[in-house]
Amino acid sequence: MKRLFMVFSLILFMLIMIPKNTYAATNFSLKDGWYTNDSAISAGIYGEFAAGGIKWKYTDEENGIKEWQFSLTAKSDLNSIYITLVPNALEIQTVTAGNKFLKVSKSNTDILLTANNGAMKSGSTELLFTVVTKDTAKEGCNLSVSPKTTTCVTVEDSYLDKEGKLVDKAKYDEVCNGVTPSTPTDDPGQDVPNSPDTGSVIPYLAIGGGLVAIAGVYLYSRRSNKVYKI
Repeated sequence: MKRLFMVFSLILFMLIMIPKNTYAATNFSLKDGWYTNDSAISAGIYGEFAAGGIKWKYTDEENGIKEWQFSLTAKSDLNSIYITLVPNALEIQTVTAGNKFLKVSKSNTDILLTANNGAMKSGSTELLFTVVTKDTAKEGCNLSVSPKTTTCVTVEDSYLDKEGKLVDKAKYDEVCNGVTPSTPTDDPGQDVPNSPDTGSVIPYLAIGGGLVAIAGVYLYSRRSNKVYKI
């Protein structure tokens, strides 16, 4: 019995001492099947990812596939949110906007979101986006964010004004670059060609009338010659 107890103790000791690979960052704890961050993480000008605002879980642990969720508590009304995802030992596969947002950028690292149905209100907490990643290492796999400004910036083919609202290029140039919109010109199809010297259409009419008269004289002469020969 004593020997059996010693063998069992040895096995238990070995199990405790065997090193384990860990994929969670040190500031994450396992809650309800998700690894959830314990402390608030600043999102710069936008607010913060409060405790539980960033979390992940394996959807395919054998292949290292994780699903991440980033929820933000806004500190002011937000028309758009522009964030760079910074992977460490991860490959970003997809980024999907939350229900209250539209992903404008095509990139999966520089993420531009615009709020649907008006701005995201100050103090509200919303799911910004869901990210699917693949581990590229056995440890140290993490995904962090870096906020970027939305004041008068261009992202791919999108333009944001001073309030972070999506505008067209003409409005962007007006608001952000001080370019005065040009006045539309008249329809050139309605213009009558003018003489390069005088600006009058009379010379063109005279030339046209002369050509018609010459053609008439020529045809009349041909007809008269035929009658004479007969």
